[in-house]
Amino acid sequence: MTDSAATTRKNVRAKLHLPVVLTGTSREGRPFRIAGESSDFSRAGLGVILEQDVLTQGLLVTVSSGGRFRANATVQWIGRGRDTDRIHVGLRVVEAKASIGLRIAASLLLSFAYLSQASFGQSRQFTRAEPPQTTVSQTQQTQHVPYLVGEGTAHSGVASGAGGATAPD
Repeated sequence: MTDSAATTRKNVRAKLHLPVVLTGTSREGRPFRIAGESSDFSRAGLGVILEQDVLTQGLLVTVSSGGRFRANATVQWIGRGRDTDRIHVGLRVVEAKASIGLRIAASLLLSFAYLSQASFGQSRQFTRAEPPQTTVSQTQQTQHVPYLVGEGTAHSGVASGAGGATAPD
């Protein structure tokens, strides 16, 4: 996954490392069953780390984790780890079945991830440097004419459209 994909992500993700099994049909048309590990998840998807590269983008796979979770998902992206040869896969969940305990745990994890993301975003606002002050030379500044209360209308007799105030003579 590229940095731009990470920065444009729309859903909050929470880290979750569970053993998973992906089943489906490979790009060569052969059925496969690959063991891997989940890396993170969101409301709409799941990140998985695999040892074998048999998936293609757009492929429909079944993901399961013991008897707690089973989902049909499409492969959104495939990438290699920087420091290892492990395969990183982004899956978009199409249909999921999960135990009530896992649903509750997932909801709590996503809530905490959202709160920490919001908290981090707020803390960044307070540590930003102040914007630079703009300077204007005196030739660019408008000349301010002092206005003394009560003197404007008595001396000139010309009413302005701004509340009847006029500039002194």
